[in-house]
Amino acid sequence: MTAKKNPSDDVTTNPGLPTPGFKPPFIVSDIPEQHFELRDLVEQRTGLFFQDYLGVELLVNRLWPRRQECGCRSIAEYISLLRGENAGADEWREVITLLSKPVTSFLRHAELMRYLIDTAVPSLVSELKLNSLKIWSAGCATGEEPPFDRLSAVRSGMV
Repeated sequence: MTAKKNPSDDVTTNPGLPTPGFKPPFIVSDIPEQHFELRDLVEQRTGLFFQDYLGVELLVNRLWPRRQECGCRSIAEYISLLRGENAGADEWREVITLLSKPVTSFLRHAELMRYLIDTAVPSLVSELKLNSLKIWSAGCATGEEPPFDRLSAVRSGMV
């Protein structure tokens, strides 16, 4: 059984790989088709997309214990459960919880924020001749990032 062909699965061109010399522990065609089927179902129902073989492996590994808790002996059974009438909002909430990034912290992206404050934002403001700039911080798990963003902007004299 072969996996779906996806340009991002190409080890030589995928920029998301950890290092240039990274070698996957298996080849993409070794991934069961059902894993891609689960990935596609999760994307359809939640909007979460796991792009390449590493993403599919992460998805399956995170949902494997849940599959067992539900009494499913295989990924195919779990997919059937998720597609069936018995898979209510509670089960899909469990899926989202298991697949979401569970960590946030006050200084989680300090280097990125420093770059934004020192380089990117001043360049953008200057280039576009802006008098003000609104910044939206999305995807905060528990809310620590927006205060840090504001503090960084205040310290740099931007606010």
